[in-house]
Amino acid sequence: MEEIAESREQLLEELAELRKHLKRSEENEKKIKKLNRKLREKEGLFRSLVDTMLDAHIIVSWEGSILFANNAAARLIGRDLPDKALKLNVLDLVEPEFRTLVLDHLQMVKNGKGGFLAEYRIRTLAGEEKWVEALGTKIRFQGKLADQVIIRDITERKTSNQALRESEERYRSLFEHASDAIFVLKDDRFVDCNTKTLEIFGCSREQIIDSLPSEFSPELQHGGRNSRQKSLEKINQAYDGIPQFFEWTHSRMDGTEFETEVSLKRIELSGVPHLLAIVRDITQRKKTEEALRESEEKYRLFVERASDGITIVQDRIIKYINPRLAEMLGRTTDEVVGTSFEKYVDPAELAGVEDRYRLRMQEMPVPTIYETILQDRDGNRIYVEFNAGIINYEGKPADLVIVRDITERKQVEEALRGSEEKMRAIFESSVDGIYVTNLEYNLLEVNSACIQIFGYSNKKEVLGQNVLNFLKKDEYENARRMIKNVLAKGYIKSIEFVSVKKDGSEFPIELSTALLKDESGNPVGFVGNIKDISERKQLEEQLSQSQKIEAIGRLAGGVAHDFNNILTVIRGYCELMYTKLDDASPLYKSISQIDKASKRAEGLTKQLLAFSRRQVMQSKVLNLNSLILDDKEMFQRLIGEDIELETDLDENLGNIKADPSQIQQVLLNLVVNARDAMPDGGRLTFTTRNITLDDSIKKVHKPMKGGNYVLLTVRDTGTGMNKDIQKQIFEPFFTTKPKGKGTGLGLSTVYGIVKQSGGFIWVYSAAGEGAIFKIYLPRVKEKVPAAKFLIPISDRNNGKERILVAEDEDVVRELVCNTLRNQGYQILEAANGQEALDLCLDNEEHIDMVLTDVIMPVMNGSKLVENLKTKFPDIKVLFMSGYTGETIVAKGVWETSVQFLQKPFSQAGLIQKVREVLKQDTHIENS
Repeated sequence: MEEIAESREQLLEELAELRKHLKRSEENEKKIKKLNRKLREKEGLFRSLVDTMLDAHIIVSWEGSILFANNAAARLIGRDLPDKALKLNVLDLVEPEFRTLVLDHLQMVKNGKGGFLAEYRIRTLAGEEKWVEALGTKIRFQGKLADQVIIRDITERKTSNQALRESEERYRSLFEHASDAIFVLKDDRFVDCNTKTLEIFGCSREQIIDSLPSEFSPELQHGGRNSRQKSLEKINQAYDGIPQFFEWTHSRMDGTEFETEVSLKRIELSGVPHLLAIVRDITQRKKTEEALRESEEKYRLFVERASDGITIVQDRIIKYINPRLAEMLGRTTDEVVGTSFEKYVDPAELAGVEDRYRLRMQEMPVPTIYETILQDRDGNRIYVEFNAGIINYEGKPADLVIVRDITERKQVEEALRGSEEKMRAIFESSVDGIYVTNLEYNLLEVNSACIQIFGYSNKKEVLGQNVLNFLKKDEYENARRMIKNVLAKGYIKSIEFVSVKKDGSEFPIELSTALLKDESGNPVGFVGNIKDISERKQLEEQLSQSQKIEAIGRLAGGVAHDFNNILTVIRGYCELMYTKLDDASPLYKSISQIDKASKRAEGLTKQLLAFSRRQVMQSKVLNLNSLILDDKEMFQRLIGEDIELETDLDENLGNIKADPSQIQQVLLNLVVNARDAMPDGGRLTFTTRNITLDDSIKKVHKPMKGGNYVLLTVRDTGTGMNKDIQKQIFEPFFTTKPKGKGTGLGLSTVYGIVKQSGGFIWVYSAAGEGAIFKIYLPRVKEKVPAAKFLIPISDRNNGKERILVAEDEDVVRELVCNTLRNQGYQILEAANGQEALDLCLDNEEHIDMVLTDVIMPVMNGSKLVENLKTKFPDIKVLFMSGYTGETIVAKGVWETSVQFLQKPFSQAGLIQKVREVLKQDTHIENS
């Protein structure tokens, strides 16, 4: 029982202890709820405080993601609510050049190296650029470490600082470039000065700084005061706040004295009193004042002896009159003084004179200089010029009038008026620009042509401007030198400048100018003549280019001629070697390669001859449309499927007279040129038109002349060419193609053929805009003849005729003579025309044919034939040459009745041509 009682007692104690524990737990729970309520209140207060902060407040992860943002941060970023700013990355808001710096700062905080304070430039979501100041520290947020950043918008401060710097720079510039000397004094010594100070005082900055003002002054000032004492007195008064303004005598470093005007004013610099001193050199003004005093002393003598009349009118009464005016009026000064001015004015002019006087006295705007008429004692009219102004006379306003007698001038003006009208008409109708300037070269007058030349609409736009404004800036120095030369010599003729129109475009002008002088011979300005020489320059450039190509052409023709002689020999002896070698001979292949090379060289020389316009032209009347249409399919195959070929041909196109094969070569070369200019495809267009030009075409293309032409236009949509390339495209061997892709003779050949056909070719192009070739060929009235063909007669036996061969090249002559002898012909050979003529005249036997070179020393082939015809009227003639000389062309050698063999030629070609000439009557012509 005792044990049960003891257990019960123990159980009751434990139960009581448990009740106490439960009661403590309930009390603790109440405390926790109270703490949680206070914590929520504090969190609400914190959130309210953060959201109402003016500065932006964000919490970001170490990678830059925004985990928390207050209202100010949302507004700064460009969001209407803070939640919308979450998950954005600050790196996307920071300008690129600051992103690396932001990451470095985040890592610095993460690594426990403290916080950061830095400035960045950001761009808001609306695109607005701002400067911000950011303060970052490490905190724990949502159980993780993060970076708390407080951001302040400092854009306005940045802008203000920039404006302040600009203001400081502006005032420093004003300080340095002021026309007066400016000092800054601390106590009684100089601490700063501007550049003008050094110029005025003739010293260095080191000599000025820390010096006393009295050190740059003579010992005594005007009036005998000591400079040191007087300067200290002025300085002390200025420091006391009393601005000082006074005249002072200064001295330069070299000891020369000069007069100045000084202003002293107290200023505060960084809270310390300083003095600002402004010093103006008034030496010249002092001299002027002195001169004025002397002038005033001479005033009365001047007025009394003046050549013009002078009067003072007050309250309509003449108070003063000088002797000259009294003389004009035919009276004495005593008679006039004290009377009304109305008495001496012509009645017809009185109302106007009175009205001007009244308005002038009322200080109303009125002309001060005007013309009127006075009357002398006898009633004679005097034409005068009034120059009137208000002065203070004896304490009251009065009218000072200078009266000039212009009666004689009026008479002269009347006589000159007609002449001036004529000169004005000439001035305005001149096709050249005419201008008049003052000595500073500012425009005072221009004619209509001058306005038009520079692209302006009226005189108001140009008058008053300096002539230099109308020149390219690079020309300013040349223009200044020209002005100096004009001042020295009196005139300058035909100086060229690059000028500028109103729209900014540049163009060349030719300017002549002369010095204008007054009646005393003093320079007062310039008068000049301006020509727009754009057209002339263009024509000069065209002519220069044409002359260059002509010179190259003559050289190319000469080279081709000599080269053809060499090729004739090479090909001839290759053919001889063929006849003596078997196909299996080791030398046969080598000879074949020599022959092939000579044929390629022959093609090259033909192109050179075409460019130099020295090849033989078999001209015929033909229609350009027919040539284009006949070869159209070939052209299409040549250019490929990716280039579209179009034709726009005039159905009524006129005819031309030219060599069909040569014109075909022109078309072919232009097609190839267009194809190479369109590697990615495009469009090639042939256009033909009849066109009639007058002589005004020379203004655009100087070599051309008026007449009837057939115009061929070849247009492509290729890469085009710049002006530098256009200047060279017709030169032989010039090419823009890679090495080995072209000879550079295509367009030069075109040029030569067109020129030899009596035509003209022009190119228009720009880089990236394709090219247009325009060819003008003379239009003829003849019709295209019906087609003809020759029926050859069967070959004849070996030759037996006697042939005279005249050739100055020994190797060519030897080859030709041997070839013809091998055919059975009887050969007489000569080294020039004179030798051939002598040989023929000395030979009594009949000569059947002469085979002669065109150009030879002593006597050319044409002259030889002309002399032979007198003895052998029926002699057959065959000319041969590397090119056709100008002498032969002038005498009509290339008429259809004359036979010609072009070098180089083969043995077979020589034999065939000789047989053809000897047997001309064995051919039957059919139509």
